[in-house]
Amino acid sequence: LDSDTRLHTGSLCDLVGAMLHPANRPVIKNGAVVLGHAILQPRMEPSLTSAEKTPFSVLSAGNGGSDIYASASYVTYQSLFDEGIFCGKGIFDLAVFSELIDGAFPDGAVLSHDLLEGSRLRAGALTDLPLNDDIPGSPLSARDRSHRWIRGDVQALAFAGSHIADGAGRRLRNPISPLSRFKLIDNVRRALVPIFSAAALLLCLFAPERTRLPILLFALSYCITPFLLTVLRVTRGVGRRFFSYVMPGYLHAVSSLLYSVSSLLQTALTSVDAVLRAGWRTLFSRKRTLEWKTAA
Repeated sequence: LDSDTRLHTGSLCDLVGAMLHPANRPVIKNGAVVLGHAILQPRMEPSLTSAEKTPFSVLSAGNGGSDIYASASYVTYQSLFDEGIFCGKGIFDLAVFSELIDGAFPDGAVLSHDLLEGSRLRAGALTDLPLNDDIPGSPLSARDRSHRWIRGDVQALAFAGSHIADGAGRRLRNPISPLSRFKLIDNVRRALVPIFSAAALLLCLFAPERTRLPILLFALSYCITPFLLTVLRVTRGVGRRFFSYVMPGYLHAVSSLLYSVSSLLQTALTSVDAVLRAGWRTLFSRKRTLEWKTAA
């Protein structure tokens, strides 16, 4: 857990009990867990103190009880493949962790360790067990965190190939599954979405007039799709808790859409900078690959 993560009463016992359940006991084959789980990832929700600290944190926290790492889609992966995505908070099987992770990666090469550990140890999602975590209170701190995440994801691409280097510099066969390799690549794909969205938006300035509207809708689909999904979700509450649930949900969806559109270019520039920096440091300079800015 990070220093700003809060355990609820009884959560630790629930984590240990889930880890010790026979269905979750890890089975190791060829350097990776193939059945069971050596990591279990709880659902992370924003703490009340951080969610109400600033207008930006209110916008980020949503209509209460939102999942901080929902964009990682670990619940979807868990439902389809019985294998979630480790996002950095959870419980480990320490013996399996030491056996599979110790010496598995070169020094100075891993900035974002979560997905690499989850791929080797087969993370599981405990979606009914929530923990609380702080969220950024300003757009600047959110961009700094996103910049670090993207750099880590780009550097992690070095471990998505068929053969990778271990801590001793030897080239070995990559033990992770094709699904785990897709997760590593998909993280970088997600980071490139705002870049191409902004590029498509700029293309509207030079496109023929009859094609501008389709290009504009395509460019803003990156922002519009979450808005539509939120509206559909809160609409199901019409007639039950309209003023306490539905209206706040609509207002939050509109606010998020306006912020996403207005900050799209800045988000794209942040992604471009992070991708280029990580690529240069990984392929050429080999320096500052572990550059880190804490939440403080």
